[in-house]
Amino acid sequence: MPYWRLFYHVVWATKHRDSLITDAMIDPITQAIVQPASESEVRVFAVGVMPDHVHVLAQVPPSLALSTIIGQWKGASSHAANELRLNSSTRLAWQEGYGVHSVSPRGFDQVREYVVHQRERHAAREVYAAYERIEDAAKRGL
Repeated sequence: MPYWRLFYHVVWATKHRDSLITDAMIDPITQAIVQPASESEVRVFAVGVMPDHVHVLAQVPPSLALSTIIGQWKGASSHAANELRLNSSTRLAWQEGYGVHSVSPRGFDQVREYVVHQRERHAAREVYAAYERIEDAAKRGL
């Protein structure tokens, strides 16, 4: 069994950055991300849900494609959120893509605190732009 210690901070946003995530959706979205991880080697340490985006701090083994895991999180979480919106004409959808940073063991606690305290950080406007980014500025011509 190989040794590995790979931590990732992942963020993705709602389509058009629309604020569609209500307080009632936070637990179902979180459970949709955490529950499948508990059945695999993926470990989710923190989930931060905002009205227009989601942060996850997780450990993903090198035997699994990170893009596949993120796709599963996005699919399961939008499905769970939309179960609560059955009578709504507006469905929750995620933008294409995501942002991901590798996290060192030394930086783990700082990133975990960042993810856990998303609401407070955004309310105080104490966010780190790099941690909130979901697309490559070079692709947008910046």
